[in-house]
Amino acid sequence: MGELDAVADAVTGGIVGRAVEPRAGEASGHTHERNCLNCGAGLAGPFCHECGQHAHVHRTLSAFFHDFLHGVLHFEGKIWRTLPLLAWKPGELTRRYIDGQRARFVSPIALFLFCVFLTFAAMGLTGGMEGPNFKDRNAKLETLNAQAVKDRNVNLQTLDLRTEGIPKWLRLGFDKAKENPELLFYKVKTNAYKFSWALIPISVPFVWLLFPFSRRFRLYDHTVFVTYSLCFMMLLLAAGTLVDLVSSTASTVAWFIPPVHMYRQLRGAYGVSRFGAVWRTTALTVFAFIAISLFATLLLALGAFD
Repeated sequence: MGELDAVADAVTGGIVGRAVEPRAGEASGHTHERNCLNCGAGLAGPFCHECGQHAHVHRTLSAFFHDFLHGVLHFEGKIWRTLPLLAWKPGELTRRYIDGQRARFVSPIALFLFCVFLTFAAMGLTGGMEGPNFKDRNAKLETLNAQAVKDRNVNLQTLDLRTEGIPKWLRLGFDKAKENPELLFYKVKTNAYKFSWALIPISVPFVWLLFPFSRRFRLYDHTVFVTYSLCFMMLLLAAGTLVDLVSSTASTVAWFIPPVHMYRQLRGAYGVSRFGAVWRTTALTVFAFIAISLFATLLLALGAFD
């Protein structure tokens, strides 16, 4: 069932990503209307000038499944123009989108949603999000409970950290981890899936710190930068998860790619010098670990109170 769920996640990601794209038109069909079927306005071209819907629509079952596959795999062709730039010229992609070139590329939020589903689908297929012995959860929990009653389980005692000065909600998370670590892991996994969007508002302030009080670069610029950057990192994580099945060495090398990508994106998106890009990349790498730590803390809190 895990493999089927993973495939379903990937398909859902394509559908959701396609749904939030701004273009309202669908694939052309064989009907010949004089008025828009959506708003009733007179037609003077392949698209309605009032609402943007395509003038002609399909009304066949084959067309329905064509549109389904089109939405999942193609994003109207935008995905194939977006991904190469995202991988090799992320700064150019970011700057062009900010400057208004929207029709050729997948919007940051649509691509982000697609990447989230795709990443979790890849991890689901490879077992990357299952945790230790998660498939044998019931048997494992029985073993843990029996050992806890007998001698409190030496392994679980390592989680009995000093809690002086630690917030109550965080102590609650540690307590739940001791009582039922695999159930907490499941909740954290689910929350990571649902609240992955929180990485965007968590990360934007750190990028702002790289250009404090700049009149040229606004929060919108930083948000587009962060969202496209997160898209690449998630795609890299998904690819690394799959490559790790074949070669752990190759997946280890992937850890050196994010700083290079951040450097290139900073150079292209903000037009900074090489030195400016280097020190900002260094700072951004540190900020990224802080942002991930904050996100993990958020997940732990949500898992504790869920």
